[in-house]
Amino acid sequence: MFLKGKYVRVSVIFPWGEGVTVNNLAHYKRFQEYIIADSEFDRAFCKQPGEALRQYGLGLEVEMLRPFWDKNFAKKIAEKKADNPLDSLNRELREAVSDKKLLSCLEPEASDNLNYRAWRRRQQERTKSQFQQQHDQKISHILYAFELAKGCSGNCPFCALDAPPLQKIYYHTEQNARLWREILQISKDIFGKAAIATACYWATEPFDNPDYEKFCIDFAEVHGCFPQTTTVKHLEDIERTRRFLKISEEYGGRKSHRFSIISLPMLRKLFQEFSPDELLPIQLVLNNKESRNLYSDSGRARKMAAQPKLKNKLLMSSTSACVTGFLVNMPDKTIELTTPCPATDELPYGYVVYEAASFATAAEFGEIIRTMIEKYMPLCSPPDKRLRFRPDLEFKALDDGFQVFTKFMTRTFKNDPILKELGEMISKGTYTLEKIEEMFEWYFLPTGYLADAMQKIFDAGVLDEPFR
Repeated sequence: MFLKGKYVRVSVIFPWGEGVTVNNLAHYKRFQEYIIADSEFDRAFCKQPGEALRQYGLGLEVEMLRPFWDKNFAKKIAEKKADNPLDSLNRELREAVSDKKLLSCLEPEASDNLNYRAWRRRQQERTKSQFQQQHDQKISHILYAFELAKGCSGNCPFCALDAPPLQKIYYHTEQNARLWREILQISKDIFGKAAIATACYWATEPFDNPDYEKFCIDFAEVHGCFPQTTTVKHLEDIERTRRFLKISEEYGGRKSHRFSIISLPMLRKLFQEFSPDELLPIQLVLNNKESRNLYSDSGRARKMAAQPKLKNKLLMSSTSACVTGFLVNMPDKTIELTTPCPATDELPYGYVVYEAASFATAAEFGEIIRTMIEKYMPLCSPPDKRLRFRPDLEFKALDDGFQVFTKFMTRTFKNDPILKELGEMISKGTYTLEKIEEMFEWYFLPTGYLADAMQKIFDAGVLDEPFR
């Protein structure tokens, strides 16, 4: 469990082994990482569990892990999942690596800006019907991603954003730092607590910028914690990585950080350099080719679909994008309003861009953000814009309403005969809300009746945005 900043030994009694205990939650986390990423360990563990644990330095009891190596036993306890102590242990592990401060900033009411709050909620409703549930739940819909460089030196073969080579770095000069801090403050003023839900990278590698830590400290002084960081260069300068984690902890915790693993030797080297306790709060993104994890079918990884041996490594109809908000490149001073979507040939990176703009000053940055909010984030259907259902939705009229659906989800609006006609009007894609209201005048509906029905449809995220 986590207690006042320190991880302590966990003791859980298992019914299938008298006195069997979990020696250390950190070792259990490392065991799971080995199982996912290292097929050699997986094979060795299944053949000789105790010997494998000993050779890999995992201080765990063999009997405690019986559901992993005894498939027949795992089947039996699956029928009584509520009685499986590994469930509670896994919950405790999730608690140990959970960044509660970041998660609280992703709550529906976190943003002070009502327009952004409603728009983000609609995008969340939309993605529920565009992705498998398990995948959709991993899309965090954060507010900002700031790039502190242009391009990336990582050159990962599966890069979901197909990042170009490193071209520019935004150094922490006096002028740049002043602009950065002003932008952070403006964002906080506009969005409040939600502005903490920010990553200071996108199609970039954070540690490409030698001043990355300085920008993070500025961020912490405005928002009270370090921004979430994912790096593949955690082993390039190990002392820098240790310093980064230490400074991050001093400025509000380090639970949101992630280390990307792109090869098995990298994983093994990381485990040599960092103890299980040191890595307990760090999430490992296990992207090595031996890993059981799948790549998002976006960016550079889409090329794998043409290779039979690699095609099974792709999660089709997916995305790695997580920003429902603004992508900001500091070297070029550009802003894009964006939200995730399934990767396609037309949108190969798994996100759609509503609009892009450039800024030179913090004041211009704030004005662009406010203008985009006003233009693209209405609280209700615009009266003068043609309304249509999203093109990925199928429409079906019902006797007392209608349905719109994808293979992942069905949205049903019924129990009122006018809903059928309303749905049919929207499905034609030719009527504005003003025209629809005019056509319904002869129904002599109660005041606000049609507006309430339209608001429910609007809030469900089934209408095509941006409105044109």
